[in-house]
Amino acid sequence: MYDKYKKKRKKRSEKYGVNNSKNFIEISEYSDAVIIAIPTHTHFFYLSYFLKIQVNIFVEKPIVSNLKEILNLKGNNHESF
Repeated sequence: MYDKYKKKRKKRSEKYGVNNSKNFIEISEYSDAVIIAIPTHTHFFYLSYFLKIQVNIFVEKPIVSNLKEILNLKGNNHESF
């Protein structure tokens, strides 16, 4: 689990019994999948990263902020599309 707020991250990781990561890149080292549940305007950044390293992703709606972002993701030849 990653959250930029240390106290929230620690509390939630203990509550759900999951690993606590200091940054989102660490997550990819031990995860088969990620859940992106953050403000929409940040989705594209994290989606791009996790698609590139081929981690399974569940992302809340809307997936991205605009059509340009989704076309950019698709244009990067990600097999998920």
